[in-house]
Amino acid sequence: MTLGELFNLYNSKSAQAEFLMAGQIMQMQASHENRTVNLTVDFARLLPFAELQGFETNAAKAYELNRLTICPHYSSTLFDLSFFPELVNRLRAESATVNGFFDHCEPSIEGETLTVRLFCGGADLLKEAKCDKALARLIHTLFDLSLEVHLLDEKKKIPSPVENEVPAEPDYEAPPLPQELDAPQKDEETLPPWESISAPKVKKPAHKRAGGQAKMSPVTPKEVLYGKEIHGSMDDLGSVTESSGHVVVWGSVFGLNVRDIRDGKAQIVSFNITDDHASIIVKVIKEKKKLEHLLDKLKNGITVCVRGNAEFDRYDRQVNIRAMDISLAKRKEKMDDAKIKRVELHLHTNMSAMDAVTPAAEYVKRAAKWGHKAIAITDHGVAQAFPDAMNAVEAIRKDGGNLKVIYGIEDYFINDTIPAVTG
Repeated sequence: MTLGELFNLYNSKSAQAEFLMAGQIMQMQASHENRTVNLTVDFARLLPFAELQGFETNAAKAYELNRLTICPHYSSTLFDLSFFPELVNRLRAESATVNGFFDHCEPSIEGETLTVRLFCGGADLLKEAKCDKALARLIHTLFDLSLEVHLLDEKKKIPSPVENEVPAEPDYEAPPLPQELDAPQKDEETLPPWESISAPKVKKPAHKRAGGQAKMSPVTPKEVLYGKEIHGSMDDLGSVTESSGHVVVWGSVFGLNVRDIRDGKAQIVSFNITDDHASIIVKVIKEKKKLEHLLDKLKNGITVCVRGNAEFDRYDRQVNIRAMDISLAKRKEKMDDAKIKRVELHLHTNMSAMDAVTPAAEYVKRAAKWGHKAIAITDHGVAQAFPDAMNAVEAIRKDGGNLKVIYGIEDYFINDTIPAVTG
């Protein structure tokens, strides 16, 4: 059975849909109770990791599955070093340790040995994390090849994109005209076998750090809960994607969950953070002893700063941050710095249906803290917030403060001289 025959109701619009749907299913495991499907599929052509990932996501939605996982399998004759970046992408989805170290690397094969020269360093760290073994296992799983993987640090200057960029004479050559639709395509033999039919590559915009012209961070890192101290500017939580890589973000904790890994020696600490505009999942996977201090301090409702790597989590099927450092943080509270304080004369509390959610007491306390002399309450046709405001003012005055509440109302006037209903 082919992948297309199993998912015959799903119409893939991918550029490589023909090769994808022609894949032969070698093994299938399905759980009706959990609505999960795991497939091992043999493909006649190399497919990008993102292609399979996209199919998993879209087909799972189309068939209302909680999870669809495809483990690709290829003939050993298809193995090619041009596919190495895809192997790295596959590893990166499983371990954040891979991030960055394989940039500008040079893989080479001699006999049954795959040597990867790393120009960014980190060979010892990758070996300690057993990434060389993981890469060898991945190649064996995909291609049935048993290769010994060697990771070597190489000292080689990586050319800067702006280095030696002063030409003798400016080149003002006009860009080429777009090709006609019926123009002959580039010879497929000049392309890597897994790229020859792929859709045009779109350059992803570089992830913009929160430094430079960004606004000052609304939090200040305090006590270290896990890892090291966090310094520098913060990234916008709403802009974090799986291609963001290294990020530094902040947010309030909610949805804290701790569970043991099967061997019982390590734990997965998972929690959400929100900056009141966006939210994201943060995960830490470590031995229990190394998580004791974090779990003693980490609670729902506290504010934390997190430094880590943003990546797509295949278990949660969404972007997560694999944390390296976590610090307790204190929010920088907003203040009214105006020399002449205003008086708010139009204000709705939670007693105004469908118009506000903040209680009167909180408004009164905030106005006093900002140095305001008075504040008005003008709910929709009701006066239920007055006692709450009055009690809050009395508490402020007992502490030496001075604030006046202007008790008002937003009323409704109608012309009752004209009958609304007749007959």
